[in-house]
Amino acid sequence: MSPGTSPSTPTSDFELNASPAKNTRSHKRTVVTTPVLESPTKKRRTKADVTDLDVWDKTDDDIIAASKSRWNSTAYDHFKVSLQRHLKADGSHDYLEFKFTCRTDPVNHKPHHRKRMQTGQGTKNLNRGIEECVRRRGVSTEGPNAKGAQQTLSGSISKYTPEAHRALIAMRCAVNKRPFNSVADPLYIEEVKLLRPDVIVPSPRTVSRDINEIYREGSKMSRNTFRNTLAQSILSLMAGLHQLCTHTLAS
Repeated sequence: MSPGTSPSTPTSDFELNASPAKNTRSHKRTVVTTPVLESPTKKRRTKADVTDLDVWDKTDDDIIAASKSRWNSTAYDHFKVSLQRHLKADGSHDYLEFKFTCRTDPVNHKPHHRKRMQTGQGTKNLNRGIEECVRRRGVSTEGPNAKGAQQTLSGSISKYTPEAHRALIAMRCAVNKRPFNSVADPLYIEEVKLLRPDVIVPSPRTVSRDINEIYREGSKMSRNTFRNTLAQSILSLMAGLHQLCTHTLAS
């Protein structure tokens, strides 16, 4: 370095450390790294991460609707969904649980339960319950049309009740003059079992008793209706006679 010359300042992150030898090939470069401080990345919160306590104050319908918006499987269509709120021993909020009730056969198909925070774990249990339900009710789960049959069944709501069935049988026998013993026909029973395997066909004696009961109750209703109509007719007649007499006497 010549007199009056200031030492040069490195212009990069590298420094040249000169060895005693004059050969430039022996120069070594040392990398100087500057540590960079970075804040830890935070996981973005999604709707699925919202806890039960976060939505506890919302209505059952709102909570169910929000969860349904993320359900893509058609298995959920087989069930009516309701919400159950569980509390701790001290009365504080604990967790939310969905109850899945079969739309077509709620008596024999036991409801499924799943915690709200666990609905993203698949529908294996629900699908197994659906398969057992449609098999018990006589719907085939095999063959080329099995999938379509299951979807059609899951999207419909059965209106069957034993009382409605007995009422229809009584009406058919009374209106069409069918004998009571027609319900004991083996082919008729086979036809009913084909449509719904768990149906119990009423006996001829039950059909006779139902028709007599309908007749008695219908007679009471007709008698009461006739009494009311007759009373109204008498009152109208008396009012008309009174008006006629009043007009006659005035003239």
